Amino acid sequence: MLATTHVLVGAMTGEVIPNPYFSFTLSAYIHFVIDKIPHFWPLKRQDKVILVLFDWVIAFLIIVLLAISPIDNKLPVLAGALGGIIVDIVLVGLPGMREHPIGIWHSQRQPHQKRAIYLVTDLIFIIPLIIYFWSQG
Repeated sequence: MLATTHVLVGAMTGEVIPNPYFSFTLSAYIHFVIDKIPHFWPLKRQDKVILVLFDWVIAFLIIVLLAISPIDNKLPVLAGALGGIIVDIVLVGLPGMREHPIGIWHSQRQPHQKRAIYLVTDLIFIIPLIIYFWSQG
């Protein structure tokens, strides 16, 4: 799944779970659950770089917007957003973690699809959640 999807699903978890510690933890767990849904991942390295950069910029902007918005339960929402993305930060972003057994397990269990139509999977999560949070602020 895209980082944006994980951030938004985590933020929604924080909207529902008022305890920031539980929200963070549950969002990290949910990360693994939604990664099992087939989703798009390009074959070409250049396409991956473009997709990842764009996606992470959007995910970061969403976290910033959540942080500065006047939403209720801001702390659990932010904790959920961070919990949703922490898995990728640790297992993909830290040096050597991709080759670690947990990093390999994380990558191998995801049903990456090569056809761009599978971006719809992420959009099914992203669009309603953006609309929800937009309507709150």
